[in-house]
Amino acid sequence: MDVATAAVAAHNRGMGRVAIVGAGVAGLAAAYELGRNGASTTVFEAGSRLGGRISTVERGPIVFDDGAQFIRTETPVSEQLLLRDLPADALFDIGRDVRPFDYRGHVGPGDPAQNGQPKWGYRGGLRVLPHLLTKASTATVHLGWPVTRLELSGGRWKVHGTNSAVGEFEAVLVTLPPGVAVALLRRSDETAGAGKAFGQARHRAIVSVAFEPDQPPMAPEDAYALVNSDRKHAISWLAFESAKPGHVPAGREVLVAQMAEAWSAPRFGHADHAIATEAVSLCGALLGVQLVARWTHVTRWSEALPDSLAIDPTSNEGNGVFFAGDSLVGGRVHLAIESGLSAAGRIMRRLDAQS
Repeated sequence: MDVATAAVAAHNRGMGRVAIVGAGVAGLAAAYELGRNGASTTVFEAGSRLGGRISTVERGPIVFDDGAQFIRTETPVSEQLLLRDLPADALFDIGRDVRPFDYRGHVGPGDPAQNGQPKWGYRGGLRVLPHLLTKASTATVHLGWPVTRLELSGGRWKVHGTNSAVGEFEAVLVTLPPGVAVALLRRSDETAGAGKAFGQARHRAIVSVAFEPDQPPMAPEDAYALVNSDRKHAISWLAFESAKPGHVPAGREVLVAQMAEAWSAPRFGHADHAIATEAVSLCGALLGVQLVARWTHVTRWSEALPDSLAIDPTSNEGNGVFFAGDSLVGGRVHLAIESGLSAAGRIMRRLDAQS
């Protein structure tokens, strides 16, 4: 839809106002789609950055992704958005394989079908994607603004923060991880609903440890990453960031280890140094080399990847509170994006019906 058409649509709807809680890619994809269709959208994010599980760290000339590692385009919807609708000049296909390893550390051949599909990254890190979505939308974004309660008043929703209420909105889209979503819904007007559906969902807590070895190790079989296939190893994922163009200077390497929940959970409260020292040693054992880290970077993800999904909270959306995110669809970036786009479509239908 072009700008003129969107303006007419917005006028016909009386500029329906939509609040989005959470600035992960599901929420930002929804804001993008709603903006294209003329809705007025405000995004509220408790944290200080965009992207949710998409997180990129910059350290001098080095860039590395310490959350989501790459993006698939397994469906026409995700392919259209990533490769055609949004700027794609910084996009690249990693190209190299992901190989499985078992609890003994034995590395096997990768899945040809999976490895044959593109694994997309951005030269500036995956953080580029949420910024592209935000720039392409017409949304107002409030960072550092945790939503504490939703209140239904006169048929519209007020969004309460720590010190104030913002409103009024014809619809609210909640895109939070299950634990945070349940807490918000319990504090909200009972008509917000869906608490029981999210109560069934569970995300794993994991620790991510990135580090630069003083002597760059060789990736087994020139793999991009190793993934634990039996979920019995302390390391779930180990990636070689130099496989991503523009991320690591020539002759250097950054390893990104995402540790298993069974290893991560009991160490969540440990000091960064203790976590990193043990993780670096485990990475060296897996690769069969002794690793000495020049520096380390530890990230704690309290709700990282879904183990079990919410039980169709979309059935509770008749009151104007909608839901999207990987709690509904699984832990792939493109699925979260599509969840946001789908929710935007449902919201637009509500706004059309009210106009």
